[in-house]
Amino acid sequence: MLHLHLPHPHVHPGFDEHPWRMLPVTLGTIVVLAAVLITVCFEVAKALTGHAY
Repeated sequence: MLHLHLPHPHVHPGFDEHPWRMLPVTLGTIVVLAAVLITVCFEVAKALTGHAY
């Protein structure tokens, strides 16, 4: 049986659908989560050992 190869239309995403649009939000989320985790770890270590470092 012969299958014809039909070209798929190549759709260029607009700015709203582009994956790079999420980069600033993702980087901001990573920075905020890192700051929270550092603070929590600092406080837990301070509570367990009695001194900060």
